[in-house]
Amino acid sequence: MQNSHLTTLLPEDIRRRLSSVSIRPFIRTQGHLCGLHPSTHTGQSLDFFELRPYVQGEDPSTIDYRFYAKSDKLFVRNFYDETNMSCFLVLDASGSMAYPKGDSKARYGSSILSGLGYCLIRQNDAVGLVVASSELPVFVAPKATPSHLNVILEALSSAKIGGKNCVSNVLKELCAMPIKRGVIFVATDLFYNYDETFKYLKALTARGNIAVILHCLSREEVTFPFQKPTIFINSEEGEEVLVDARNIRKRYLEALDRFLEAVRDMAARSKVVYCKCFMDAPFVDKVIECARMLGSYHSAFRKNMHALRV
Repeated sequence: MQNSHLTTLLPEDIRRRLSSVSIRPFIRTQGHLCGLHPSTHTGQSLDFFELRPYVQGEDPSTIDYRFYAKSDKLFVRNFYDETNMSCFLVLDASGSMAYPKGDSKARYGSSILSGLGYCLIRQNDAVGLVVASSELPVFVAPKATPSHLNVILEALSSAKIGGKNCVSNVLKELCAMPIKRGVIFVATDLFYNYDETFKYLKALTARGNIAVILHCLSREEVTFPFQKPTIFINSEEGEEVLVDARNIRKRYLEALDRFLEAVRDMAARSKVVYCKCFMDAPFVDKVIECARMLGSYHSAFRKNMHALRV
């Protein structure tokens, strides 16, 4: 896996930090390889699923004889089978993601998605990629082979950033596809009418998937450090406006707070995991934070499931 794309997006020191990171949301998946996630089928693992009455004709080796010794009743103890899952990485490649020049939001989001893809493929999960670009869209089907990471990284590195936003259209197409249960990671700045995006993410979660918004914003967009009259350019429409930055800074920050609150509220109502990915933090920290958030989702879901059985 030693190629230019790997060393550029995921240097060796980053890979060392991610070597012990696992991404384990508790969803019942329909994989075809051995993995870390509970399957839709029962089998042998450490995660208890149910205790049910024995049906005559079943394999006697599945009987819980300890329970039989206590109750004089035949019961079968089932466990979750463990398999791999299928995930999609979605990159918003619209013009607004090209800001700031050089280390842009698109590059930052690509780095986070690369780190997540690296962790997922290391644990035998299948990873696919969608570059949501109105000019040059890219679709990479999910695979779980180690060499597939190179394909993902190459597509992210060569993604053409620009044009209008089409994240909602891409998610609409995913909703129409017979994809297996898994996690959909979306790296975007949400600087567009995001109602449709959350509508389709909600539809994906209703089918048993987990949707994660990686909200990428630059330091300038969060702090608004401008002090002089400044020309702001709409990178998707090409419109320009000259404003006195110092006079509007307070109103801008208030509007930003309302925007972020509205996004978090929409994510909560749509049952979407929201991960704040502001560029003032190293991207590897955001990969680890996202993995922990999904781990918390795993623990909370297991607790609720066991509570329902009691």
